[in-house]
Amino acid sequence: MNHLEDMERMASDGSLRLRVNPDRLKRGPIPARDSIFQVPLLGLTILSLVRNSQDPIATVELTRWTLAALARQYPTIRISGKRMAWSVTLRKHCAEAILFLERIGLVEVQESPTRNIKTTKEGVAFLRNLRNRGEESGFLARSLDHSASAALQGGLDLL
Repeated sequence: MNHLEDMERMASDGSLRLRVNPDRLKRGPIPARDSIFQVPLLGLTILSLVRNSQDPIATVELTRWTLAALARQYPTIRISGKRMAWSVTLRKHCAEAILFLERIGLVEVQESPTRNIKTTKEGVAFLRNLRNRGEESGFLARSLDHSASAALQGGLDLL
């Protein structure tokens, strides 16, 4: 048996005990900061923002609005919100999320100088169905929808 098999056996029979000194652990990144760069989360936030907006949102402004909504969802983002609003990586991932949403038909980007974005009927139906789910995805969709609505009503004052 090798070392990994011994550890597996010990873990399965309950004889494995790990002692961890918390002072020696390296601090990792805050999960909320890392998660905002995930295209599905950005896409769902963008979809909620566009659906809840009374006025058209230009694609150039969408990154800041998305960040404002996520800052309401994840308060730890507020700490570095001003710097993150200028993040090239965040802007790139927001552009990827818009492209993804447009390709699957949930949003339309208008061919105009401001390139406003609007939700399609399919996008509204998708968001409604997702919000009505009783599982974690439904909870996430409802809370992101609430955060998007609050960001639109409160403006960009968090950033």
